Amino acid sequence: MKRTITTFLTGAAMALLVVVSQSFAFANNPDVISKAKKAVASAPNDWYVLASSADVCLEQHSNLSEAKQWIEKSLEMEENAYTLEVMGDYYLESDQPVKAMEYYVLSLKKAQEAQGELNPENQQAKIAKANQLHKAAK
Repeated sequence: MKRTITTFLTGAAMALLVVVSQSFAFANNPDVISKAKKAVASAPNDWYVLASSADVCLEQHSNLSEAKQWIEKSLEMEENAYTLEVMGDYYLESDQPVKAMEYYVLSLKKAQEAQGELNPENQQAKIAKANQLHKAAK
């Protein structure tokens, strides 16, 4: 039990470090990606660490294939508004706006079910952006 709590706290601390680091990072900052990888290595079975680390990679426009693996694993563990939104972000970053919209709509539905888990305006804005990119690609 003590080991489980320690592992959880270590993972949570690493996730917090990744989130804080990303707010001070510039695009394609290898240190941020390195910290995301370390966070995943320290807590490979924590859905939040996986999702937030994937989110960091997407914001940095880097390490996309590994980010997809992390978010897929995170979704297997915990399908919630956040994990679905990050998968939508992956598809948007990968120039697949239709798939992105699908995940954003699922994320919005999960957020509504959870009553305030995430800001619905954020998902709505992302749906609009993905739709605009899809129309522009036609």
